[in-house]
This record gives sequence, structure tokens and C-alpha cells, in this order.
Amino acid sequence: MSFVEELVKETPNKYNSLIETRVLDRSLELKVKQYNALQTEFDQIVRDATVNAKPPSGGWNRIGGGLKQISSAGKDFLWGVNRYDSIYTCKKPCDDSNWRQIGGSLKQLTGGDDEVWGVNSVNDIYKMNQNGTGGWSHIGGKASNVSQGGGYVWVVGGNNSTYYCREPCNGEWSLASQPSDEWTLVFRQTNDNWNWNKNNGGNRNIDKNAAGNYSQLENLEKFRGSDGKLTFKMTYPGNSNLSSPQIWKQTSNPWTVRNNRNGQVDGYEAISVPYTGDQWGGLRWNGGPCLISGSKNNWWWYAIGSFRPYGNNSIPGANSIQVSKTELYVKNKTNEPSIVQLSCNNNYVYGVDTNKNAWRRPINGSGKWEKFGNPNNWKFYWINASNNKDVFAIGMSRWIYKTDIDGKQEWTRADNVAAGVATVSGDPESEDFYITNTSDAIYRHTPEQAGGFWQDIPNENYMYGMVPAVGESTNDFKYLGKTNDLDECKLKAVNDKKNEYSSVVYTSKDFDGSFKSSCYGNIKGGNKTPKYQNKITTSLAPNGTSRLGGEKGMKILKQMKKKAKEIEQLVKNVENKELGATNDYKILSNERKTTGNDLDILLGKLRKDRIKINKLMNRPDVEAVNEDGYDRQLSNYIIYFFWILIVIISIGLCLHLLNSESVSVITYLFVAIWLLILCKYYYSQIIYYGGQTLNYVSSVMVDTVN
Repeated sequence: MSFVEELVKETPNKYNSLIETRVLDRSLELKVKQYNALQTEFDQIVRDATVNAKPPSGGWNRIGGGLKQISSAGKDFLWGVNRYDSIYTCKKPCDDSNWRQIGGSLKQLTGGDDEVWGVNSVNDIYKMNQNGTGGWSHIGGKASNVSQGGGYVWVVGGNNSTYYCREPCNGEWSLASQPSDEWTLVFRQTNDNWNWNKNNGGNRNIDKNAAGNYSQLENLEKFRGSDGKLTFKMTYPGNSNLSSPQIWKQTSNPWTVRNNRNGQVDGYEAISVPYTGDQWGGLRWNGGPCLISGSKNNWWWYAIGSFRPYGNNSIPGANSIQVSKTELYVKNKTNEPSIVQLSCNNNYVYGVDTNKNAWRRPINGSGKWEKFGNPNNWKFYWINASNNKDVFAIGMSRWIYKTDIDGKQEWTRADNVAAGVATVSGDPESEDFYITNTSDAIYRHTPEQAGGFWQDIPNENYMYGMVPAVGESTNDFKYLGKTNDLDECKLKAVNDKKNEYSSVVYTSKDFDGSFKSSCYGNIKGGNKTPKYQNKITTSLAPNGTSRLGGEKGMKILKQMKKKAKEIEQLVKNVENKELGATNDYKILSNERKTTGNDLDILLGKLRKDRIKINKLMNRPDVEAVNEDGYDRQLSNYIIYFFWILIVIISIGLCLHLLNSESVSVITYLFVAIWLLILCKYYYSQIIYYGGQTLNYVSSVMVDTVN
């Protein structure tokens, strides 16, 4: 052990800075090695992302063949029918277009995990094993449309009634809904009678609804719907210029509310209003030349119950046209929808009615039909609920829309490319969905996944309604400025070192509005509201992040940042501890009087090379060796003398034992004492050198850990 180590050992509190500096240097060296290893790993990820980048996946895939309707409701098989009512099935996902024709003829069908159901051109009902084996089984009853799910089969019967049957179903159908007459006549006037007044206007020929002049206006409250409104339909029979019905809703009862002749009609809601001339605004009490009129001022166009003729013995109709007959209908309060198409999932059955409205009710037949969707007045050709997450529908423009199974989310475009869609069917176990278009082409859509490149989605706005004004940022979208094109917008996202983006939204220069040329970044993990919007492009970042290297690279960068902070702190600690070590060196210099001039040399080297203080602490003290040299040399001579004496005595003892025929007790006693001395000597040597070895090994292990 060197003099410095002895000194530190004897007075540890005085020289802690030396020890701590050594430990800090070791820690700093280890942290730098860890940082360099992370840097190497990140560089490799960047090389892989740029050289071996994978293209984006997903989107549309054409499947061979031609079908007018397709069903993917089953777990393993697709089923469909073509324009000739021929039946086909294919193993999912059917990328090989290996369709197999099944005997029989159906106009519509629905797949399932166990069975496939269908109806033919004369509304007979059939079912078969979902794998196409066993042949068709005829089920009693008649139906124009069928669907299955949640352990039930639902059908549309005659007069748009709906029925359901619990699986396994053998034709024991239960009636779910039966539409009644949708409209009830509440008023009719023909231009051969002008005898109308407030006394007879509410109840006239009420038992003869075929009469030329008829009224039950006093019963309007009986028809108020669950939304608190009255739904009216006004017609002008025999007039070719006013052949379309006028349909609307309003809260105000025009027979009982008589103080708003020139005022507002409460709760007015247009449904199908082809005539808006003459200040149309719903029906209100008139009380002058007629009972009720539809103009917002004191005109009496859209007259109900004219007291006198107008013009050429006529009744004031719509859009300044004179008519000979007026009829007013009100929608029945308890009316059931006239369903034409059904689709089931595990919990609900969904339907589209003759007015193309969407409906829903529990799959077990309980409850009643309720309007479905947000908003619930959108019109659709087709609806499908075979996916367990989303409900798909085909809108009036033949685009695909979707919402959640509860209809709480707004209807949004499921895809911004497909047009002319005829039928759609969602896969029950994935986010895939299948379509047929009006040309009978078949496609499968899989979720779009960002690859190693930016993926542009034209006419898609991921931040629809989320940013109030151009130039403003939110927690989900950050304004990156105005750019000349989409590529420049992407570059801004990549160069932003403070934020990470999963996509960018760019509004083109020819967009009509203040957002034109604007660039926004969707904060990683932030909300988004995808919606179709012309001249706006959303681009998905490579591997889901604008940071080079993707998710894994971002994780490594965060680790590198943490290591950098640790290294920075260690450097500061080393600087502080080295200052303390310098003070310790000054204390050590005061010991020069007892250690000699060589200690000054040692301390000088410590000051010059603080980073290598570990080596200096392990170097022997030269001056201590010189001072104690004489004593050590004398001690060595004595040891040598004893070694020679031991050899002589040992040789003599051996000769004596060999030449003697008998050995005395004294000789045995001498040998025992002599062996005891030798054992004690060698035992002390083993203990000493063994301790030295253990101390050395311990110091090496500690240095390695630190």
C-alpha cells in the first residue's frame, strides 16, 4: 500500500474528494459508453428506415368476379349473388378470387358462422350450412329480405312487415312490426262549397272521409309525435302543376293556436318541400278569408277552408297557383316504419324503410323501432351491421358512410375513393369491409397503414371542425404556417424538434376560404375528426411519426436525451469534486515535513492529470521507500540468516534420525517443537499474502462496478 493510500486510510474524512472524484470518473466513462451505444443503434434504425423503407399498406383490393350483392357476415366465407341470381361462395379473404358456385337461385342472402340464409325471386326462404355443404333447406313463410345475427333471423314480410325467429329457426316466425296507414286525412275542400267557419271547420262529415268536404282538424293533437311535433302532408289532387306532396313538421297546432296569423310557426321543419313561394312557412290560423293559410304574412295562399272563391272559382294553392281541391294529411303517431332491408349484429337489428330512413331495435324483438344515426334524418339505399364496431350505409350519392353501432358518432365517409357503391358488408372479426358497385365489381377494403413513406389521402380533413380559425393551434393540431405545397408542409413537420406528429393536414391554394395554403400537424396521440372535404389533403407520417426512425427511434432518442442529462450532471459533479480534491492536495502538501520531497512530485502529478487520478492513487510512494530502506535491508539479512539456520538444522535432524536405531523421547520432543515453529511461520506468510490477494481482487471488482 502506497503512502498516499495509507494516509487516506488513516484520515478518510480529510480526503473524501479524492475517492469521490475517482468514482465519478468511472461513472462518467460508463455513461459515455452507454450513450455511444444508443447513438449506434439509432443510426442503424435510420439507415433501415431510409434504405429498407416499406410502402404503406391497406386500401382497396379488387376481387375477381361480378356480384350484385355480397355478405361477409360469416367468420370464414364470403357469399354473394350475381345479376342472374346465381349463388357463389369464397374462402376469406378471397384474394385468389376462387369463387365456387352453389346450386340454386337467390335474389338476396346473408352469411353467418353456422348457416347462410337467402330468399329467391318468389320470396321463398332457404338456409344452408355456411361452408356450402348439406344442400338448401326450405323454411316456411315468405320474405323479400333476410338477415341473421345474435342468435336470431329477421325477415321483411308482406306489406313491409318485419318478423323474427330464434335460431335454429324452422319457420316459427314472430311478428315484430306491421306498418299501418302512414297518413290520416284530416281535411279536404272542393271548390263546390264555401260554407266554412270556425264552428264547423274542426268537425265536418267526420264519418264520411270520402266526402268532397271533410274535416277533423279538432283531432290534430291526437297525432302529435314523440318529438312533440305534428307531421303534415298537403296535396292538390288533379293539378299537374302541383303534383308533388308538401311534407313538413311543426310544433304549433294551426287549429288551436290563433294568435299568430302574421307571426312565427313554432318548430317548423321542412322534410320534402318543393313549394316555397308566397312566403311559405308552415300552417297558421288565418280566420279571415279562410280558416288556415301557409303564408307568413296576411296572404291566404296554401289555404285550408276558404270562405269564398279566389279568382276563377278556385282555392288559393301553392306558388300562386289556383286549385280546385285541397287535401291535408297528418302522420299517424303510432306508425311503424315500412322496412325494406335489414341487417343484424349481435345486439340489434337495423333497417332502411321506404323513405330511406335508418332504424334500429333490439335483436330479440323487444322494444320498438327507433330512428338511427347522427343525424337520424339522413337517407340511405343500404345498411349493414355485420361488423361488431361500425355500421355502414350507402348514401344517396352512392358513397359509403359509417357510424358506431349506437349511432352516437356523426355519419362520416368510410372511404373517400369508392363511388357508385351498391352494397357493403363489414367483416365481423376485423376492420375490413367488402363492397359491390353498380357495375357488379367486387372490392375488399383493409385499414390503411402508414409505411416508411408519407401516405397522402386526398380530399380528407383530419381536423374537421377542430380548429376555430386559421393560425390558431389546439392541443390536437399545431399550426405550422402557410406553405406552397404539401411537400413543404411535410418538411415543416419533420423539422419541428419540439413536437411529434402522426399526420399533417394541408389545404390547397385554390381552396375557397381563409385556410388555403395552411399547414397543420396532428400531435402524436391527439384527437382527430376525419371527414371528406374537397381540396384538403391529409398525409400520414412514415411509420406513424414525423420523427426520423419511427416509434423505436423516438424511444432511443428519449433514452439518449436522458443519458445526456446524466452525463451533464456527472461532469458538473466531477468539476466540483476535483476542486475539493485540489484542496485535499493542499492538505497533503503540509505533510511534506514527514514524507520528503518526493511527495511534492507526486502531488504535482495529481494536479496536472486529474482525469488519471486513479492511477496516481495506486502508485507506490517513492519517498517512503527510500526513508525506510535501511531498516528493510537489515530485516532482510536477518531473515536470510534464519533461513540458512533452518536448512542446517533440518539436514542434521534428518541424518540423526537415519543413523539411529532408536530415537529418544527428547528427540521426538525437539522434532515436534521444530515442526510447530515451521508451521507457525508458514501460516503467517499464507495469511499475509492471502490478504493482499483478496484486497487486490476487491479493489478491481469495485472499480468495474463503478
